[in-house]
Amino acid sequence: MSVIGELAAGIAHEIRNPLTSIKGFIQFLKESYTYDDRSMKYYKIMEEEIDRMNEVIGELLIISKPHQKDFTEERVEGILEDVILLMSTAAQKKGY
Repeated sequence: MSVIGELAAGIAHEIRNPLTSIKGFIQFLKESYTYDDRSMKYYKIMEEEIDRMNEVIGELLIISKPHQKDFTEERVEGILEDVILLMSTAAQKKGY
């Protein structure tokens, strides 16, 4: 999992950096030039899509963070009883 996490973090950062530049240039163009309503709609759509990509990247970064593992002590007998109970129906159908 740690290798997958490192890979996810690397990919996320490599994608997020260019997206930040693109979004900045879109904002610059919106403020610097006068456009008709149609152009402004296009800019708005582009910004919304970049925001959506950033959300997906944020979710990818969640994978890259180490998660604490909580272990609890359990009785093996109880676990085996649960498995037997769950598997007994399938076993009976197969004639075991």
